[in-house]
Amino acid sequence: MALGLVGVLVGAVPFLGLLALVESRWEPLHRLDLAVADGLNALVVGTPVVVRVLEVVSSWAVERRRTSSWRWLRCGSWSATSHAWPPTSQ
Repeated sequence: MALGLVGVLVGAVPFLGLLALVESRWEPLHRLDLAVADGLNALVVGTPVVVRVLEVVSSWAVERRRTSSWRWLRCGSWSATSHAWPPTSQ
């Protein structure tokens, strides 16, 4: 059990630290983000096929996330309005 807790902390602490830096809009992290984005853009800008593939993958991921969120909301609203779970047969 203690080993599992250590594993969770080893993963959670750096993630929460990074999240805090992102949310506080830490300037060095923002500059790094812009530099990486510019570098990746410069890498693929001359290859229309790669650009198109990335556009398709990106739009698919956004649509998938939106659909998953909608399903989650529908499920949550159903469970919040249901009277009993699991349903009982009469």
